[in-house]
Amino acid sequence: MKPLFHCMIFLMIMGAVFALDLDIAVQDKFHDDESLQFTYSLMSDSDTETTFVPYMFCMDSPVALLQEQHASLKAGIPFIGTYAYGIQGKDLEPTTCAAMIHVIAPIDQRAEKEFTIDTLPSYDFSSSAGNKPGETTFQKIFYLGDTFYFNNKNEAVIAKITFPDGKTLPADAALLDQLGTYTLTYSLQKQGFKPIIDQKTRFAVITGPAKPIVISPAAPQKKNLVGASTGITGRQDKSIWLIGSIFGFLISIAVLVLTSKKR
Repeated sequence: MKPLFHCMIFLMIMGAVFALDLDIAVQDKFHDDESLQFTYSLMSDSDTETTFVPYMFCMDSPVALLQEQHASLKAGIPFIGTYAYGIQGKDLEPTTCAAMIHVIAPIDQRAEKEFTIDTLPSYDFSSSAGNKPGETTFQKIFYLGDTFYFNNKNEAVIAKITFPDGKTLPADAALLDQLGTYTLTYSLQKQGFKPIIDQKTRFAVITGPAKPIVISPAAPQKKNLVGASTGITGRQDKSIWLIGSIFGFLISIAVLVLTSKKR
């Protein structure tokens, strides 16, 4: 029991020796255009090297990269520093946050102070578009010659389309007559919510699928049975038949004449 008791006494003495006074100065509220930051101070009753991490924490927002800081404290002299979160009040939703400082060495000690974000909530607006009215999703690929329909039921939205060549048109049944990448830009002002300013979405226009070629069947042609295999036309066939008939007639007469002389 004595060694354990002595260890506890030693830790208590060490804690007393290295006790730090931590203080955080942060404003109670941050508004839209105010950058989130706070000032902190560390003071020891003896000279010591200290390692600590200052940071901010807000609900539903990412924590910035934590970085260790080092300071050589002189007895009774406060070390003062400033931590900047890197964002403004308008970048967050209305919420409660905390400014914190965590001392890692020579002892483990923490301090924190709460503050609030006084800003408007974001408006939940999702755009949809397609090559026909009534699409519920945002079509990303169109064919050349399609019509672009920006399906928006909120009249407060102002939207335009930037074509590949840089020209702009209102996003209201615009004819997509150029190949390439288009940009839809829209803005929205709604009372009681953060404004949406120049929100951009890109989509592409490509060549449409090839259309099938329809070949009409040729009209059937009458075949010449006599000249089909010889390449002889119908008129030539008649001429040959006539000559053959005359030649046959002459041969018949010659045969009759010779027969009568013999008798």
